[in-house]
Amino acid sequence: MAFLVVVFCIFIMGGGFYNLLKNPPSTIALGGGFSSLHPYPSEQTSTEAWVVMMLNGLAILGFYSAHRSTRILYDRGSANRWLVGGIFLILVGFWGQYFLLRVKLGLL
Repeated sequence: MAFLVVVFCIFIMGGGFYNLLKNPPSTIALGGGFSSLHPYPSEQTSTEAWVVMMLNGLAILGFYSAHRSTRILYDRGSANRWLVGGIFLILVGFWGQYFLLRVKLGLL
C-alpha cells in the first residue's frame, strides 16, 4: 500500500493530472525544429512530465536507499554501499530537475 501511495505522489508531482486534463502534445514545433520541452514555464509536454516523474522517482529511491543503509547493522561495507548509492540517486534526481528547469527557462 505504501508503494502505491508513493507512486501516486510521484504521478501528482510530475504533472500527471495536468496530462490527463489538458492532453498536451509530446513535442512542440519551434522555429528551428521540434522540442520536448515547452518554452513557457507554466506549460509542459507529456514527455517532459514523464521525465520529471522519473527524476522524482530516482530521488525518492535514493532517499529510501539512504534510509535502508541505517538498518544494516551487521555489515559496514554493505551499509556504506547503500548510503553512497542513495546519495548518488538523490543527486541525480535533484540535478536532473535543476538542469531541466534551467534549460526550460533558457538559462543554459
